[in-house]
Amino acid sequence: MDVIIDIETQEPIPDNRGIEGMHVSIAGALVDGEMRFFDENELSGFFALLDKAGLIVGHNVIRFDYKVLQRYATFDVARRYRDRTFDIFHLILKKTDRRISLNDLAKRNLGLEKLGKGVDAPELFRAGRIDELKEYLAQDLRLTNDIFLHIKKHGQLKYGHVNYKEAVERTLPINPDER
Repeated sequence: MDVIIDIETQEPIPDNRGIEGMHVSIAGALVDGEMRFFDENELSGFFALLDKAGLIVGHNVIRFDYKVLQRYATFDVARRYRDRTFDIFHLILKKTDRRISLNDLAKRNLGLEKLGKGVDAPELFRAGRIDELKEYLAQDLRLTNDIFLHIKKHGQLKYGHVNYKEAVERTLPINPDER
């Protein structure tokens, strides 16, 4: 079973405590078309879901999500899940040395955009607007899933960057079996 994951934090990024000191406001998973949400006190259920996953798909989960989640685990999160993780952000960074956002990939490959910015998620949490936070997270999960399906179908992603002050769009081959 493939599980698409993402988390939102209580604190804005960057936080003076570093990534490892941040707190989860909500973790989300998309499994077989069903959205599942876990608050900070329900993360053992989130880990149980990841333990059952054949493949864990996300965007920047290795460098961010797993580090934030570490404070809630009695095991090494990255070590346990890394071999079963397809991290879109990590693969693009490894191949291009560029940090490409989920929004850029969604626009260029799907013709869609995110509902908002990740930096706004902590404010939604602090304001108690949990339903809006879940809606934001659910859309990120759907976009991540659709980008992964795009990779599986086309074996590539378009991404953009600036090269000598000129905007450039490139196409990057990606094998859905890469880690």
